[in-house]
Amino acid sequence: MTDTLLQLTLVFPDELEGAVLDALGAIAPDQPYTLLHGTGHGRDFAQASARERVRGQVGRRALWLVGAPAALDELIAALRARIHSRDVVWWTVPVRAFGDFS
Repeated sequence: MTDTLLQLTLVFPDELEGAVLDALGAIAPDQPYTLLHGTGHGRDFAQASARERVRGQVGRRALWLVGAPAALDELIAALRARIHSRDVVWWTVPVRAFGDFS
């Protein structure tokens, strides 16, 4: 068992990738993360392309990172202050164990 850790998930539209990664790099430059490209079905298709509307899915990025609860609270607040979009959603889940294979 590790100390208390959480996994933060951020999900955002493709077009916000640069803004999110720039903000994360400025706020927490040493924070490792994983970024995945995919599609999703959100609450708003106003900015969707014709192809996305036909498919019923829009391009999304999902970013995962792990950290202590207090550090993630600060990170979320700092990201929210830099990026004002209801299209960026986030959640945290407990991490039961964390490590590497060294």
